[in-house]
Amino acid sequence: MRFFSLFIIVFILVSVPTFVTGQEIFKEANDRFTTATLTDKIDIGSKKHLLIRSAASMHGYISITTDNSSEVRIEYKKKAKTTIRSRAFDYVDLIDATLERAPDGARLELKAPNPAPWSENDDAGFIEIEVIVPEHITIDIDAEAYDVDATGPLSGIRIEKSYGRIDISDVDGPVEVSTSNRRVSVEKVTGTVDITTENSSIEARDIKSMGGTSHFENESGDILIDGFIGNLNVRNSFGRIEIERFEAHGETNLIRGSSEPITIELLNVDDVQLAVSNHYEDIDISVPNKIEASFSLSIEEDGKIEVMNFPFTADLVRKDRLNLTAGDGSSLIRASVRGKGNIYLRGLDNGE
Repeated sequence: MRFFSLFIIVFILVSVPTFVTGQEIFKEANDRFTTATLTDKIDIGSKKHLLIRSAASMHGYISITTDNSSEVRIEYKKKAKTTIRSRAFDYVDLIDATLERAPDGARLELKAPNPAPWSENDDAGFIEIEVIVPEHITIDIDAEAYDVDATGPLSGIRIEKSYGRIDISDVDGPVEVSTSNRRVSVEKVTGTVDITTENSSIEARDIKSMGGTSHFENESGDILIDGFIGNLNVRNSFGRIEIERFEAHGETNLIRGSSEPITIELLNVDDVQLAVSNHYEDIDISVPNKIEASFSLSIEEDGKIEVMNFPFTADLVRKDRLNLTAGDGSSLIRASVRGKGNIYLRGLDNGE
């Protein structure tokens, strides 16, 4: 009898698997493993806010889209970068996406241990997630190492600090982004835009910012703004500034560069002030043929000023300064180059 009991115990012990995991994983490449698609959802009723927060030890990709429901839904895959399958099991078990209700809507937590068992340059655990939210919701994102692709209609989006690529479109409200090292693109925004970045480019298209001033600041990368209506403040230290189809509103619009050219296509001014300054490169401004504005243009001794293709009256002519009046002079446009650089002021062809 004792022999039989001992046999049963031994059989149970040797039948236990060598490891236990809650996630099934699949191999995508030599050093990539993934779970199947996981899902979750909650109903937030009439509340209109979502906070997305990630552990600092994790990176990935966040896609945000909208529908006309009252639910926040997520579809995601937990992934591991490693050449060892057993280690991949460990990594995906350590990370998770948790969707919860919050007083103002919902909170999405992308979780990982701190410190993580993987290093930044070798192994990694990460998440790729699609978030479907109600239309006209406001979103705050605190996830530094994620690429973000957000398409509305949204009522606002704020990304406090990021090292990932950012693409945002269709927002009826404020957009605030602080990032570095990767491109930032915003499109179809009705509201103020505030973007600060470095070491990469900023692109903004079809922006209507009538309720306040929009700010674009870059330390080392180009700024392209195409189709802007409203009040604008742009600053760039070591990159080009190119502004196309600009309709200036508000009391003061400021465009400041340093070591690269500034190009502005001004379609309309509405009793405003526009101040453009550069240090070591040219300023090139195109204006409507029938513009109503006064111009104050100044350069250093080695520069030149060229004005062409629209009617004006010269009020002051000096080697380094030129004051002009076009029409009733109701708006004021100042342009100055301190250092080596020229100013070109020209009317748009065909009265555009």
